[in-house]
Amino acid sequence: MTPTALILIVLSTFAHTGWNFIGKKQNPAPAFMLLANTLGTLCLVPVLFKYGYLTAEFTPTIWFWLFVTGLFQAIYYTGVAEAYRHGDMSIAYPLVRSGGAVLVLLLNLVLGKAGQISVLCIIGIVLVTVGGLILPVKSIKEWNLKKFLQISTVFAMVGAIGVCGYSVVDSHALSLLKSTIDAGVQKGPWWTLLYGFYEGLTSSIWLAIYVAFNRGERENLKESAK
Repeated sequence: MTPTALILIVLSTFAHTGWNFIGKKQNPAPAFMLLANTLGTLCLVPVLFKYGYLTAEFTPTIWFWLFVTGLFQAIYYTGVAEAYRHGDMSIAYPLVRSGGAVLVLLLNLVLGKAGQISVLCIIGIVLVTVGGLILPVKSIKEWNLKKFLQISTVFAMVGAIGVCGYSVVDSHALSLLKSTIDAGVQKGPWWTLLYGFYEGLTSSIWLAIYVAFNRGERENLKESAK
């Protein structure tokens, strides 16, 4: 792993944790996630202006997968928001992330891609899952299944399905996109950032549709926008 990649991963970790904390503290609702996701997507507009010409390389198949991954992103945001609204972030968030990792592993096994999963990867997923289950308690003796038998856990699992969906779709779509873009462009990050912009855009479209047809979320949108 290059130093640049390592720095980006660390920065994304803090950014990801930060917006989840803000989402829980301010107004945990899909409407808030719509605003947050849209603002984040707008940060990539400079990439669109400078490298938007690469959009011509996006085939109809890529666009199809972009809307599919946008749907899974919207499912993830909705699940996380509802889990935070109905329960404790310290329980919901670890379940979303660890559950997503487990589902990705199981899906790859079902698809016959077990050979692409290393032993270290499986160990890592197991450790993350165990960590997610014991994080809400101060000691192992205090662990109780009842802590997880609540509505927030159901929504956390919905979020985990979203994580699994967009992880698998993004992997497939980016692989297809990489094979269609000029080799000279592949060396730079711009086509992946452009993909990220469109992914954020499609996520906002799906979230906007959900909010538009949900009276409660329309009210939440007005409240979050203040």
